[in-house]
Amino acid sequence: MPRRPKFDIAKDRSEWVVNVPASITPSGKRERRYFTTKKDALDEATKLREGYHDYGTRAAVISPALAEVAVRAEERLCPYGVTLEVAVNDYLTILEERSRSVPLATAVEAWLASKSSLRKKTLSGYRYTVKRLEGLADCLMSDITPEQVEEAIDSGTPSMFEAHRRNARALFQFAAKKGWCEPGVIQKVEPRAPTQQGEITTLSPKEVRAILQAAEGYYPDSIPAFAIAFFAGVRSAELGRLRWREVKDDGIEVPWETAKKKRRRFVPMNPTLKAWLKGWDPGDDELLVVPSNWREKSRAVRRLAGFKISARLLNDLDPAPELPTATQSWPQNAIRHTHASAAIAGGTTVDELEFAFGHTQRAGVLREHYVGVYSKKDAIAFWSMGPKGTKIQTTRAVA
Repeated sequence: MPRRPKFDIAKDRSEWVVNVPASITPSGKRERRYFTTKKDALDEATKLREGYHDYGTRAAVISPALAEVAVRAEERLCPYGVTLEVAVNDYLTILEERSRSVPLATAVEAWLASKSSLRKKTLSGYRYTVKRLEGLADCLMSDITPEQVEEAIDSGTPSMFEAHRRNARALFQFAAKKGWCEPGVIQKVEPRAPTQQGEITTLSPKEVRAILQAAEGYYPDSIPAFAIAFFAGVRSAELGRLRWREVKDDGIEVPWETAKKKRRRFVPMNPTLKAWLKGWDPGDDELLVVPSNWREKSRAVRRLAGFKISARLLNDLDPAPELPTATQSWPQNAIRHTHASAAIAGGTTVDELEFAFGHTQRAGVLREHYVGVYSKKDAIAFWSMGPKGTKIQTTRAVA
């Protein structure tokens, strides 16, 4: 039976001290409590003694199961030099902080309202960053990690990433002052070094195949959207507004109200895209090409293909898939850059790409970006890529 603790009283110069044994303190260390009068010190000792008596009475009737759990918990904490009570107190602190926190969507609303007097351009930048954080909208501010923020704002280009990081830092500083999260969350997100002007990132044929196979295996309703993105080069924002009535036998018509530059354009149908779209016409011209929950399905497919992206939708899969190790972040506009580079290497002229792509830049800029980026061998592998492992015979896929 454990010894009853003693609460010794001693005088230290002009003050009275109550010695509290380490066995009953929350920190697990001996404490010394100071009082100006002996009576106050005696009252404190009495209070501690009575409190221990009450605790001891409850401890005497503790169930064997709870005692066993407590012993195991203490053993697991021992290597870290932490007592069970300290661990419980720390966890209760976390729960208390969570109870004071709010979802990111609520914090964003309050933050933007407080910035209403800023310039329109500044507010537009804030809202652009908020859009990147949409996937975390329901998460409590206190639960959001630096890694989640980094994945959400990862736009591929260092300059854009830095703009998002600055805006996100302002949001989290505002939330920290409200007590909704810990300060310094964004400080743990590493800044990005600038890259060479004009540098683009493309996906290899192997990476493209991995994405399309993941779509086929887990989210088949996303196949038309990925196919149009890869083999027609339609911008991601335009893809999200594209309807089936605009997908025709001879190509894809991007209307002015859908196009980024507000200029109608036509992307000719090629054999590869036609093969991927075969049998996918839903019979309702008003339906969007992208499936419901497209944003999350797109993230899930790219994570399944091995890219470093958070994908909450994968938690719903049963059985859970075996995910490949994710070491590479998703590059901004990678699909569009891949299409353009493979198109040029496959025989498309810069002038043809300029119209199909909806570019307003001079042809020299397109030539600088895309000519020579993809090899002829990779272009053949790209354009011969068909559904379910088939190969497409096309002039672009002939050596």
